[in-house]
Amino acid sequence: MIVLDKVTKVYKVGETEVHALKGVSLKVRPGDFVFIVGPSGSGKTTLLEIMGGLMTPTSGRVLIDGKDISKFNDWQLSLFRRNRIGFVFQNFNLIPSLTALENVLVPMIPEGITKSLEKRARELLKEMGLGHRLHHTPGQLSGGEKQRVAIARALINEPLIVLADEPTGELDTATGAMIMDYMRKLNKENNLSFVIVTHDVEYIRKSDKLYRIKDGLLHHVRRVG
Repeated sequence: MIVLDKVTKVYKVGETEVHALKGVSLKVRPGDFVFIVGPSGSGKTTLLEIMGGLMTPTSGRVLIDGKDISKFNDWQLSLFRRNRIGFVFQNFNLIPSLTALENVLVPMIPEGITKSLEKRARELLKEMGLGHRLHHTPGQLSGGEKQRVAIARALINEPLIVLADEPTGELDTATGAMIMDYMRKLNKENNLSFVIVTHDVEYIRKSDKLYRIKDGLLHHVRRVG
């Protein structure tokens, strides 16, 4: 379980303090499929990055299985992210000079690329219909193919939770629906938790957990719309 307890984040812009998050509390349980919506600049990405240990809160706690990750040092945070969290970034964040297969394996470089890891990476890409694109670089892939590579990279470490920042934002409607269907398949079959920041509310279902963030405040929404 991931628990955010009264999390705040304050940025300093010159002499001005910007309160990106204002006492946000949230629980994500195993198997949850969570959407967070809100206008640009509302704190969505900041919230996601704090959940994943990419950013430290100004105050409050982030608990993973009862452990306060906001107290971890850089090395502990790095291990935590590598072993527990999968990230899907809005702009893919693929390395242009590497192939699809190599990009999927990037998070595992610190512990060494074994044959079993390479096999898993190949299988993940094949499951997403990219078995014929293993050795293509990002410049040779479509937007949908890049996003599928990014999702495979997020799954290579067999995470407990996947955090996705606008995973359909750069995609056409049909490709976006395909990506979301694949995420739901993983959620159902593997009890894998997802937290998805999006503007694309058409992908949200009544069974999902929906939150709206505005001006740094998070509110649970009972129904879509």
